[in-house]
Parts: sequence; structure tokens; C-alpha cells
Amino acid sequence: MDKIEEFINRRFQSDCDWLKENCYYFARILKMRFKGEIWYDLVEGHFLFRSFDKFYDWSGWREEYDFDKPETVENLVRWSDYKRIDPVHYNRIVRDVIE
Repeated sequence: MDKIEEFINRRFQSDCDWLKENCYYFARILKMRFKGEIWYDLVEGHFLFRSFDKFYDWSGWREEYDFDKPETVENLVRWSDYKRIDPVHYNRIVRDVIE
């Protein structure tokens, strides 16, 4: 188990309802604690934290996202780039989810 998964398991219960509905904030918690970036899954509408080539959310390491298999990450976008890619959707997410 890596440091990020240990952090998640030690501090958060996987059955906490607030975690499932607040994936952006959970990704921010991980970003504040570890080096990495927040990413957004365009299909799932889900925020993830990326550290090196691993993706995490409240459930831990998301093994299904693998940069060695490009088809598994083709729907992911770095959140810091998304405003430039689709400003209308970005603003809607900020308004409806983040604020």
C-alpha cells in the first residue's frame, strides 16, 4: 500500500456518504497533502487526484486508469486545463458543484 492509500484508509471510512458526493473536495484534500494534480473524468463526471501515473479518489487507487492503456484515460482531462478546453461546461461545474 502506498502513502496515499494509507492516508485515505487511515483517515476516511469508505462508507462515508459525504465522500461520494464531494469528489472534487476529496481530490483537493489529497492535492494539499501530496504532490499531484486534480483530473476530471468527462464521462463519469468524477474528479480524481493524480500522483505520478496513479489516480485516486475516496475509494483509493483506481487501477482501471492506466496510462499504459491509453483507452482507459482518454476521457480524463487535467482540471487546470479544462477551462480552456470547454469553458461553458467548466463554469457550470464550478457553479453547480464547487461553489
